[in-house]
Amino acid sequence: MKGSFSMKKIGVIIFGLLITSFLNNQCSAANHNDITLIINGKRVVLEQNIIIENGRVLVPYSLIAKDLGAVSNWDSSTKKVSVKVDGKLIEIKIGNKTAMINGKAVELDVPPMIRNDRTMIPLRFVAESLDYNVDYDKEKREVSLTPILNGFSESGVVNFEDITYKRDKYPFLKEYYEARRKGNFSTAINKEGYTYAVVDYGTRSTGGYSVKIESIKLLDDGKIHIKSALNSPPQGAIVTLAITYPKAIIKFANPTNIPVIFDIQENNEFDLSSGLK
Repeated sequence: MKGSFSMKKIGVIIFGLLITSFLNNQCSAANHNDITLIINGKRVVLEQNIIIENGRVLVPYSLIAKDLGAVSNWDSSTKKVSVKVDGKLIEIKIGNKTAMINGKAVELDVPPMIRNDRTMIPLRFVAESLDYNVDYDKEKREVSLTPILNGFSESGVVNFEDITYKRDKYPFLKEYYEARRKGNFSTAINKEGYTYAVVDYGTRSTGGYSVKIESIKLLDDGKIHIKSALNSPPQGAIVTLAITYPKAIIKFANPTNIPVIFDIQENNEFDLSSGLK
């Protein structure tokens, strides 16, 4: 009897260990810290790991405001997330597979949820609702978001893609580098319905500089204005002691060849110049 009891006890312990192992594996499968999120070619540092639920990617809702340029809000009383941009309002509730876009019901593949006190929302649905393409590279374990370049919003805002670190994919940009040797800096090249604009701040004696595209708008003068600013290295920063060429290269839809104006800001002064070719 003692031997029988001991075997049963051992069996219970082994069963418990198997269940614990299974649950741990399920948890590690649900939270993925090995998946990288790329938006406009730049890696995004998340405050919480990406979650995969039924094959769908969920991310912290605060990402929308931080990296997709939208205004987001969390209502704890109704457990609702609201995302607003360019006259579009998206509303989703925790545990609810029905979302609202400007008052119209849309079914979700997976509902928003709360994990580790963070509100997690389905990335593909929200990103595509905000006119972003979503691609997943299984080999690199990367989720990439790039804007759908479909023209201008009602307010004249132009959707654009930052291709600064993808310029090797566009060999015709060599026209810009050839022009630069002649002293021409910021320029725009129109090709096959798109404008490729290079916002160039010339030569700097050190590294640590960066170019920020503040806005791209179609204004009342009938021209597209690209407003940018040069960010200098912060005081005390460790920088490369070599000549650098701070610039940003962007792409946006422009099928009717609308002229481009560069509003280049440095030291609170603007240098306006056009350069559409």
